[in-house]
Amino acid sequence: MNIDYRSKRAEASRREVLFGRSKAAVRRTTEEVCTGLNIGATLTEEEQSYRDALRKIQEQQELRQKEKEEVQRYEAQLEEEMRRHQAWGRGEGGAPLKDSTG
Repeated sequence: MNIDYRSKRAEASRREVLFGRSKAAVRRTTEEVCTGLNIGATLTEEEQSYRDALRKIQEQQELRQKEKEEVQRYEAQLEEEMRRHQAWGRGEGGAPLKDSTG
């Protein structure tokens, strides 16, 4: 397996810029990444909390979307029932009309 160590070091440097960590922590992360041990498995507390926050936001958005779809489905059902409803009952169901001849 051929690993491009320069890109792994660049990734560690980007982490330093993004999360403002100390150089010692970046060196440790760089060594872990570049040695091939725990590639992508080591996450800092900031990264983990950021990932958790993103997951929570996504779950909330999915829940809102489901609730919105449920409300739309219910309103469509009510509209259909109102459209089919006849307030005065069935037509032509009253008493027969009679005239003087019968």
